[in-house]
Amino acid sequence: MPFAAAVLSERAEDYYFKPKPMAAPYMIVAFDSHPETRHKYLAVQRPYDYSVRPQEVSESWNPDFYRLIKYYEEITGEGIVLNTSFNLHRYPIVYQPAGAIGAFGRSGLQYLALGNWWVWHELGANYFDEHRREHLVDRLTRRLQHLGYRVSLEPVAAV
Repeated sequence: MPFAAAVLSERAEDYYFKPKPMAAPYMIVAFDSHPETRHKYLAVQRPYDYSVRPQEVSESWNPDFYRLIKYYEEITGEGIVLNTSFNLHRYPIVYQPAGAIGAFGRSGLQYLALGNWWVWHELGANYFDEHRREHLVDRLTRRLQHLGYRVSLEPVAAV
């Protein structure tokens, strides 16, 4: 999984240089980090040049994620967190909850935040076998459909 920064949009220039005013909401534009603050967020930088490929998060664009980062900022004083596009090598970026559960089961991760759901491995990452994954996908799919979401279990083709 590629790792990047998720940063409150109003705090972006505290962490990196922006040569001109522009939004960067999709982790596709790289910026140079500020040398005086880069020690605070090394995990989101490329180690060879200290560049940052951020996802700038605004309250109007993604209010739930914004509030989460804002809460983290209240605790730590920093408006930046580690984020990922959530895809495994040779797999497309996760697009739907069923894909998230599948990637979670293959990843070795122990916890997954999926919307308002918190998913974890009770017996550790190695215990998450195919049967449990299918059962969880089925339960999650039924719940999302009950809430009015359309859910497809077909994989999304890589672009």
